[in-house]
Amino acid sequence: MQNIGTTDILIDNFCDEILLENEKKLLKCIFSNDFDQSLLDVLLSNWNVGELSESKLLLFAYLKKYHPNLHLNDKLQKITAPLFQRYRMNNIVIISPFIKAGKVLNENNIYPLILKGLAMKHFRQDLPRIMGDVDFLVKENDFMKSVELIVPLGYYYEKIDVHSVDLHDKKTGRNAIDIHRFISMGTKCEKNFLTDLYKRASLQSVFGVKALVPCLEDMMFITLVNLARNLREATSKAGILYSIFDCKFFIDSKKDFDWSIVQDNAIKTDTITQIDFAVRFINSISENIFSENIKEFYGSNKNIDKYSTMVLFKRFYLKDLRTKCRALKLSDIFKNPSLFISYLILKPRYQFLKSISKHPKLIKFLVRNLKDK
Repeated sequence: MQNIGTTDILIDNFCDEILLENEKKLLKCIFSNDFDQSLLDVLLSNWNVGELSESKLLLFAYLKKYHPNLHLNDKLQKITAPLFQRYRMNNIVIISPFIKAGKVLNENNIYPLILKGLAMKHFRQDLPRIMGDVDFLVKENDFMKSVELIVPLGYYYEKIDVHSVDLHDKKTGRNAIDIHRFISMGTKCEKNFLTDLYKRASLQSVFGVKALVPCLEDMMFITLVNLARNLREATSKAGILYSIFDCKFFIDSKKDFDWSIVQDNAIKTDTITQIDFAVRFINSISENIFSENIKEFYGSNKNIDKYSTMVLFKRFYLKDLRTKCRALKLSDIFKNPSLFISYLILKPRYQFLKSISKHPKLIKFLVRNLKDK
């Protein structure tokens, strides 16, 4: 692993897992200034787009946004046109709980700060979006009051986490609204930028709700932190893909985009390494997204390989074991004693490897042979 850095290995692994070769080529083409109809035709001729997932097919909606003069072939047009329309309609359905809840919050002088897909849909209403629910942030002293106001509208929750609560629709059980009191980043400093976040946000009408909209620099910071987390925890492959387009949108939308705000947020929240990794990941897909002035913001982080080593360790040694152990509930073992053998094999191994995570030298030793995985 001396010739190729741990971070490079990890980024290559993430890219290979998320994107096929033709998808990588398509993304590079989308962000290229030299992309033309002949290149698109050649790319599509070597690609069975009929096998693409719906989330990947939405790539072509973004391609058309960046290159409106290019034309998809008849087969692809037939597949994507109804899909784009269905996702737009689905986005409206997903956003509707925010409209209902937001109006009640407004009546009580609470103005939610929009996040994630909800925020991006506000910025780019013409594009179909991968969304599972709506996320927004409220101030700490409004958090429980917001929950109490929204639950009677037809929602319930199973538990309240430290940073947020997921509200489920009573009729469908679907996770509909995620109310945050702060944004989880895996550090203990997440709250340190909230005052500035609220101060820089602007009060706007968001789908008929008076809501706070973060400035584009804060949106960039939140997007990059979430990208690093999604990669690290494998939470949303579709979200990973479209966060790349979000970052490009932030930069293109503001000529005087101020990277110092992103950097200041990262310092205050102790997420410099996470931001660094997210930027490197995006640059590995296309070098045309970030301008040269970001080079001074990343690339010299001394902790990046230590961070990548830990992620590699958890990814290849802990992830599957953790999933299997969580599936082996004690209640199930009592019902089916044969599962007890699996429990005795897996649980001690998982606990042992988990304890190793506190010893960097042992972790480095274990991941030394992951280069070819």
